[in-house]
Amino acid sequence: MQRAPVHDGQLEYAVHGSGDPMLFIHGAGIADSFLPLVSLPTLAGVQQIHYRRRGYGQSTAAGGPPESFMARAAADAAQLLAHLRVAPAHVVGHSSGALIALDLACHTPHAVRSLALLEPPLLGVPSTGPHMAALTPAVERFAAGDPAGGIDGLFSHVFGPGWRPAADRAVPGGATQAESDAGTFFQFELPGVGAWQFDSRRALQVRQPVLFMMGSETLPFHKEAGERIREWWPNSEQYVVRGATHALQVVEPASVAEGLAQFIARH
Repeated sequence: MQRAPVHDGQLEYAVHGSGDPMLFIHGAGIADSFLPLVSLPTLAGVQQIHYRRRGYGQSTAAGGPPESFMARAAADAAQLLAHLRVAPAHVVGHSSGALIALDLACHTPHAVRSLALLEPPLLGVPSTGPHMAALTPAVERFAAGDPAGGIDGLFSHVFGPGWRPAADRAVPGGATQAESDAGTFFQFELPGVGAWQFDSRRALQVRQPVLFMMGSETLPFHKEAGERIREWWPNSEQYVVRGATHALQVVEPASVAEGLAQFIARH
């Protein structure tokens, strides 16, 4: 992978194909989770930009207070697009990466052509409490010095049992990658998600077309996030990936690519 300079560090990135630029912002755990989309003919006319966020792979380590985690990640994404001179780009964010995409659209609107939000973890929806409580054992295992156990607890909850074989089939070495980067999630990203603030007033800053994408077998927590997105942006579009849990781009990449292709063709 190549490296791009950002404030106080650098990001690993790779560019695939040519055409309209599309930036993929991964969620927690498997930094290369969007790579299964690279070879799909549905996105053949798209310049795919994949990168590893701060704290993942060989990108600069994460740091700073939780309150600034998302904003700093959004600033990194803006600097990457500026480095590549490809703005405005279609921006695709998965899970916590979708929150970063929203901050990017608010803080650097000229850099974002459209927004595709894949199951963003919007706190404050009715199932927030049970969802966060279900993550407590994973947090405790990491705190006890068991990063592999912490990641297994996290992914078993949000992706479902048997996530390791599926992850490694789609992204060879993906499970090991997630374990290596566990510290970023538990020490910085999870607190950053908890500190992230977004409401109807901030939603007014987003003027780009918005797509909400979710798996048909996902948790109620994410389905409720889709309802909140429809409230904020009544003209937003929704796309359901049949048979997928939260790891929709890992288990059903062809369907995800089809939904993205249909969306950007209209915008």
